[in-house]
This record gives sequence, C-alpha cells and structure tokens, in this order.
Amino acid sequence: MIHRPELIDIVETGDGSKTLHDRHRDLHYRSTHGARQESDHVFVRGTRLHEREPPWTILELGFGAAVNFTGTVAALPDGAALNYHAVEHAPVYAENVDFHPGPAGDVAREALKQAERSGQTVHCSADDGRIELSLHLVDWSTFRHPELRADAVYFDPFGPRSDPNSWTVECFEVARDHMSPEAILGTYSAASDVKRAMFHAGFNVASAPGPGHKREVTFASLSQEALAPYDLLSRERYVEGNE
Repeated sequence: MIHRPELIDIVETGDGSKTLHDRHRDLHYRSTHGARQESDHVFVRGTRLHEREPPWTILELGFGAAVNFTGTVAALPDGAALNYHAVEHAPVYAENVDFHPGPAGDVAREALKQAERSGQTVHCSADDGRIELSLHLVDWSTFRHPELRADAVYFDPFGPRSDPNSWTVECFEVARDHMSPEAILGTYSAASDVKRAMFHAGFNVASAPGPGHKREVTFASLSQEALAPYDLLSRERYVEGNE
C-alpha cells in the first residue's frame, strides 16, 4: 500500500528539520520537537556507527520520510560507502520527500518512484556508487535476507499503540537474525513490553536518555560490551514479570 499524497503533509519540526504528518491517522513520522535531532540521537549516533570503520551496512524497519537514511549518509566519513536496507510495506510517494537535498535525497526519491511501480525489492545507488539503497516492500515479519549482517538496526515503525504488530518478540527475532554480533539495535520506544520482547528475542537490553523532551530510549545487542556506554537492564526484572 502506498499512501495517497494528498493525505500527507510536510511539516517543520522544532530543530528546523522536516518530517511528515499523516492526516488520515494523525501520526507524525518523527518527533515534532526535532526530527533530525531524534534520528541522529537514537539511530545514527545511538547505534555507535561513528565508532565503526566503514563501509557501513544498515537495516531499517520503516523507511518513512527517509530522515534516517539521509542522516546516515550525512554522517558517512568522506569517501566511505553505505549499504542501506529498509523494509517498508507502506511507502510514501517520492514527492513527499522533496525536502531532502543532494545525492541522498535523489536516491531516496528514485527508490520511492520505483516503489510506485513495483511490489518487490527495489535497488538504487548514487552516481558514484558509494551509496546503495535497497527498499524491501514487504512486512517486517516476512523479511528474510540470509546474507545480510547489519552493523546497526534502526527499529523505527510507528509506536506500539499505533502499530502493535511491529513490536512483538518475532519482530525482534527478525532483527536479531540480520545483525552482526557487535551490532546495536536502536529504538525511540522505552515501553516495558518492548524491552520484555527484546529480552525474549535473546538480546541484551539497555536504556539511555532520550533527545529533547523524551526521557528515555532503548538499545539492544547480542553483545553486552557493545552496550557498555548505556545503562544495562536486568533480564530478570522484565522476563519474570516484575516490571
């Protein structure tokens, strides 16, 4: 399903960056307090990508308005390469992301244009070949890419209340099966049920202060060491039902 463009508004957020507002469901794609700030805090910097040698391989649930994708491209060291996989079963139209300038915006729009004509995975790359984007037009629960081992997972669907089917143990198992051992999964959600599902999926789980007005966000990894900068949570507290 591709959203009708007349129901999607481009809105400016508190840090001057832009996001989308779905009028039909009254949902914003990123925080209205600061779309770019939230994306950078939770996903680009939160998954500690800057500490990894490129090329980077990213897996995202929810391509949305392409804010995470364009922010990751902006964070790339000069000359470095990016292999970006996004799973999005309901992409917006290319015209909805006209606010992204430069090569990253061009790649995002081309992928979304192709998505309007295709019901499968589409692949796009920048002219110099450094930036590769694969947009997988499937439900997250059905996504399988046996060769993919991401350096970071951006777990970024709509919230648990709006999209409860994206926050199950099975969904976190999909993420786990496509991560490298030291990779970090980042999400803006701090709900106890989300943390519990992460533990049941086999992750170590940690919390950290959120951006702006958000008190807390959550990170998960198969490696405790990868989460060392954050506050590790007790598995027993959540799995045994004490939280």
